[in-house]
Amino acid sequence: MQNKRIFLTGGTGFLGRSIIKKFYDENEITVYSRDEAKHYYLKKQYPNINCICGDVRNYDLLKRASKNHDIGIFTASFKQIQACHDNYEEANQVIVNGAFNSRRCSEENNFESSCFISIAFLKLSAACSKCLDPQYPFPMNIYPLCFDPA
Repeated sequence: MQNKRIFLTGGTGFLGRSIIKKFYDENEITVYSRDEAKHYYLKKQYPNINCICGDVRNYDLLKRASKNHDIGIFTASFKQIQACHDNYEEANQVIVNGAFNSRRCSEENNFESSCFISIAFLKLSAACSKCLDPQYPFPMNIYPLCFDPA
């Protein structure tokens, strides 16, 4: 992929940084994420990257920030088991509503193509057995979905 404007949510995470490393030299990349401190360090390594502080739950900002991009790669999510458990309402908003907002932005901004990756790992072990108990709401979705909206 060359000479594309890539919009990347969750770009400061492990997967996002790997995507940046692969496509940085030949494309213009905009990272949209909540952590401005990570933006600072990301820009030190990749000075030409554009960083926007935002949350995938905020549809209006997400749509404005992603306008005029060719490709959308949506990786923003809650990934830590304990964080999902302790903040299940927020995790649900980010994982579920963020996925809907991301797809809607992709379609309304007419991206050439989009890739949606939302991963929450549930480790099924004795240490995490309470995650299987229905009294502990735990949002879990594991899916990669890529589509061409055109």
